[in-house]
Amino acid sequence: MHGEHVVIPPEAGTYRGAKKTFSRVKGDGVICLTKKKIIFRPIIGAEIEIPAAQISGTKESVWFLTGAKNFKAHLILTTHDENEIGFFVLDNGLTPLNDPN
Repeated sequence: MHGEHVVIPPEAGTYRGAKKTFSRVKGDGVICLTKKKIIFRPIIGAEIEIPAAQISGTKESVWFLTGAKNFKAHLILTTHDENEIGFFVLDNGLTPLNDPN
C-alpha cells in the first residue's frame, strides 16, 4: 500500500474463498482498496492481491461456494477470467469498486 492512493482504508475482513486461482482456505485478516488493487493480508497465510483492472464486477450473496454464515452477505468480486472471490467486510458499499475515477 506504500505510495498508492487508498480509496478504502485498511479494515478487518474475512476471506471466504475463490472459485479458482486463489486458495479456498478461509481466514480473517485486513482488507484495503487502493486505486490499483484490492489487498487482503490474512493473519496466517499468503497475501492476496487482485488488480483493479481484472475486476469485472461486484455482487452480494448470502451463499458463496456452497456456504453461508449467519446469513451475512458476502461481497463477491468477479474477474474477467470468470473467477469469483468472496469476502466479509464491515460495509459492502460497492460504489468505490464501480467508480471509474
